[in-house]
Amino acid sequence: MGSPLTVANELARWFHEGAADGFNYRVENPTDFAVFTDKVLPILRERGLVRSEYDGSTLRANLGLPIPANRHSVQRAQQHAASESTRESARYAEAE
Repeated sequence: MGSPLTVANELARWFHEGAADGFNYRVENPTDFAVFTDKVLPILRERGLVRSEYDGSTLRANLGLPIPANRHSVQRAQQHAASESTRESARYAEAE
């Protein structure tokens, strides 16, 4: 509650005092979201507390987390490798 400057000051204070290292926002009214993004975030960005650009294109990339293999793709690749191995064995046996 309060002006955009008051809200930005409070968020910055919590961050600098170690009370928070991130925030989740719950917006009940779309107008509130617009006020926050248009008025509070610029203040926090000026202070270097909020990024305006991100290196990665996913949340995982921006958090430095690896992208796990898709379990379905892994299974399909394993099945393909197994069938190729079976074909090679059959070709080898025919050649003898």
